[in-house]
Amino acid sequence: MGFIVTPYEKRTIKPESVIYDTLCNEYSDKFIKNVDKIVRYIQMWRIEKSSEMSSRNLGKRIIMTDNIISGLFDVAEVSEKFIIDTIKKSKFIKPSWEISGKPFNQLLAVLIFFYYNHTPDKLRPDYKDYNKLNGNLINTSYDWVNLFLAYKYFTSLQYKYFKHNVDESVMEYTINNMCKKFDIVKAESIMQIIDDKAFTNILYYEGFKRFKKPNTENDYEIKKSDKGDRFKFNIFTDENIADYINYLNNRLSDFMKNIAQQYYKNHASGKSSIMEAREIENEEGKKSLVIQTNISNDIVIMTRKLLLNMQKDTNIDVELLRKACKNTGTNYKSMSELIDNLRMSEKDLIPNANKTKKQTVEEEFELIENTSLSGGLILNCIAMYIVSLGQPLRNVHSSNFILECIRAYSISHSNDKYVLKTKEILDEIIEKYKAYYLRVGSTSVKNATRRCIFIYFVLYIAKYADI
Repeated sequence: MGFIVTPYEKRTIKPESVIYDTLCNEYSDKFIKNVDKIVRYIQMWRIEKSSEMSSRNLGKRIIMTDNIISGLFDVAEVSEKFIIDTIKKSKFIKPSWEISGKPFNQLLAVLIFFYYNHTPDKLRPDYKDYNKLNGNLINTSYDWVNLFLAYKYFTSLQYKYFKHNVDESVMEYTINNMCKKFDIVKAESIMQIIDDKAFTNILYYEGFKRFKKPNTENDYEIKKSDKGDRFKFNIFTDENIADYINYLNNRLSDFMKNIAQQYYKNHASGKSSIMEAREIENEEGKKSLVIQTNISNDIVIMTRKLLLNMQKDTNIDVELLRKACKNTGTNYKSMSELIDNLRMSEKDLIPNANKTKKQTVEEEFELIENTSLSGGLILNCIAMYIVSLGQPLRNVHSSNFILECIRAYSISHSNDKYVLKTKEILDEIIEKYKAYYLRVGSTSVKNATRRCIFIYFVLYIAKYADI
């Protein structure tokens, strides 16, 4: 893990640096011996929680159990009681303090400082061209321990600010409409935003700061802070280590608090991503979505191209279907037969626009929906993403399209017309090809089959949308 194994020179324990010196004098050999095991332990927890952290829904519960916390003490071969007794000897830190008084937080902070001072400069990230890091911010042993501390804080703060179930569509609306100065607006996931907060905490204690280059969106550089901040990783006092612990927690807390305040305000006023599309009053006084003509034409053109591509292929996309089946627990052979029959039955039904008269948006959509179940499914998935969620057409060919479609589909009481139409088409497909799943016949199998078809089409759209 880019770690220098050198003997630790025991230090005289001074009144102002009781915790670091005491723990290192007692456990430095264990810190060195167990560094790889500690990093692997953290990495495995992160992998286990990666699905929960793959979205931007800050209210999606992520739990760090007491067993995980106690497990780190075991892996590091450090006594929690020893740390508790050491904290009691500190003249600066009180055991009753909620953040810096916790033995787990103190252990991680000491490990961060210890590993930082045992990592050679040549193995540290090169800050000269920050953008070449390509988001790979977590490299060294101290980075991983620091990240684990950030995750521990996040799980606690999540419960503090979002005690109850969070409405995903309201959360998505909240994030999309936050001021651009909030990093989460540009982030793709919770994991990415926590990684970034942890990384910049290290930067601060190195005396650096990340600056956005003028007249750019996402182009940054790292240079010495203009506020006179200095290198602090060689200050081992109880006060400095407590400051490190609290600074990271406070930054995450401020971030979560700002999001929570806006979320509850939007929730109270009924705002959500499903209702984010522009609405007007029609002649009868009922609200309806307005789709600009050029956008609707782009959606129809993309749908036709995808249909042509799907129907000229000799076979279904095996890789995508296996992913969909794995995600839904459905039988690959049955789903392969179902989707292949759906595809082949519509082989000669490519809907063509009526060239003799100018068609309205509704007529274009109805033509595709009435001619092809596959076309209707593709059309409504794209329309939901572009119209309802206000995303650019170019992003259809992206992982964001997949995440947003699955999230919108998963909302049980959605009133978005494209989501509702998508589910209606899926029901038609299920009814028409029920022989392929009624071999088992339970409601759960039916639901899984419907979801598998949906996921396959979403994956297909995202993969081939740039044809």
